Amino acid sequence: MQPEPLSPLQRLNDDVFGYLVEELVSQESLLSLSQTCKQIRFRCLPTLFRAYTVRVWMPITEEFVPRALWPHIRSLTLKDECPDTDALPMHPMSSRARPLISYSKDPLLCGVLDGAVLARTLRAMPRLCSVTLLLRDPSPHGVPWSAVQAFLDVPQLNSFTCDGYLFAPVSTPTPLFLVNALPLRSFQYKLDVSRYGVRMRGPEQDALAVVLQACRQSLEYLALPSEPAPLQTLASLHWPCLRELTLDGELPLFGDPASPTLLSVLGNMPKLRVLCLRLALPSSTTPLPIWPKDLAAVSCPWPDLERLQVSFPRVDDELYAHLSPALRSLSLRYYPHSITYLWQERRPGWQFPPSSCRDIFRILSSSQFPELEELEVEYHDDGSEESLLHYIGVAFPKLRSLKILRYRLPDTAEFDIEAWGRHLRPFKQLRTLSIHLDLPATPPPIEGTFYIGFGDWLDEVLRTFNRALDEAANALVGALGESVEQIRMLRPYGDLSREWAVYRIDRGSSDDGFPVACYDRVLTYGEDLESWPIIVTPNEEDSCGPLRPPSFPPDCL
Repeated sequence: MQPEPLSPLQRLNDDVFGYLVEELVSQESLLSLSQTCKQIRFRCLPTLFRAYTVRVWMPITEEFVPRALWPHIRSLTLKDECPDTDALPMHPMSSRARPLISYSKDPLLCGVLDGAVLARTLRAMPRLCSVTLLLRDPSPHGVPWSAVQAFLDVPQLNSFTCDGYLFAPVSTPTPLFLVNALPLRSFQYKLDVSRYGVRMRGPEQDALAVVLQACRQSLEYLALPSEPAPLQTLASLHWPCLRELTLDGELPLFGDPASPTLLSVLGNMPKLRVLCLRLALPSSTTPLPIWPKDLAAVSCPWPDLERLQVSFPRVDDELYAHLSPALRSLSLRYYPHSITYLWQERRPGWQFPPSSCRDIFRILSSSQFPELEELEVEYHDDGSEESLLHYIGVAFPKLRSLKILRYRLPDTAEFDIEAWGRHLRPFKQLRTLSIHLDLPATPPPIEGTFYIGFGDWLDEVLRTFNRALDEAANALVGALGESVEQIRMLRPYGDLSREWAVYRIDRGSSDDGFPVACYDRVLTYGEDLESWPIIVTPNEEDSCGPLRPPSFPPDCL
């Protein structure tokens, strides 16, 4: 019996077929191709299931991922929906009755992540190289050390992300250890900076120290919350490959003589290219300079640094004078932004010592960054704003993206937007302007839980503010230079989340020939979205379903 002849599609070699599959992934059409016949479906499986997301709400078994998919999975995301999170207080003042814990003896540990099951299952996935643990519940919920070991013992793993969980928050009866050095290139541990509850340090620090010591030789990207970050470990080890470091959370206390200075923590990272210090300021804390004036003269430990973000910058900080002139992106801001802090429900009692225009001017003028392409500044107007904007236009001729959050002088009701915008006209290469102008119509903060009970009043406030933004955008268009293509204006919406209202500048469609700002779309505002993992999930109705499009975070610079 003659075998059935192959179709032209089936006769394609693996390379050509691979190009075709990748093109269909971008068009969300791979499922249709995979349903044409068994042979084609088999060839599509490695792409269909290279990224797989599992929702877990009860103790996992070895079939928490279908066994047939194990050979194909390269990126695995576990989205925790453990019912035990409902048994933990989300808010310190909450009086709502809580159910009993179902799967764990300790309320801080997740009982659905069984370390033994994970160890057996994950080692049977030969292509697995990335694991993400995702928890969106604000209650404190942690990954047990046995599960951490199971994830990190996967020999080919090069990326690990723990997002929303506490990291091994409970001490174990035996010392923590990892048998082998880890080949990790990326380690991300992320927590909501505005979270309620105790900010763990001891057990988490110990667990993180063990992991970081094991992967220090290969690690290229590291993101940590500042509170449990093992600063002594970071300061004592050499990081030969580290290119990006992000510290989020509250500013650590460096006043203790036993604590390392922030510069010593960061000093052994010679290949660093990106440094983000997004550190909120507790009410009892004073920000210290990263590079003190009395420090002995040394060269910059990061000669290749390209992007720097510093919260609550100080005028007496010598850091900026020592940075490489090749710096391409600089952010001098509050964390979180002062206005968005007033628009959010959870306010942990942070302080916002104001940076004035003069402060920002002195910092920027202490260094030379001729290659700078992106700049973010946040300040309170002190009457010298014109001088600051003029200096920025002269000192940074290659600037393509400018983000300004300004707060007007007290008792100042009027604001000449066109005159303000004319100060930005010399920016010949500026493409994107992102601003908060602190207009008189800016919604005020309301004490209590968001704006609950203020429905009609809030709707009118937001409508008034949106009209003010439309008017401000169109007033700016005529004042800005012709290179500007887009204006983004920060605004609240709904329950006072935040978003950027994006205005596209159209320079040729108006009847009178003048440019106009056309409302285009919104970008979801986020403090830490730049480094979120890209998650592609199969359709839940079909175990071999289509790939959903990657959820790329917006660039909020």
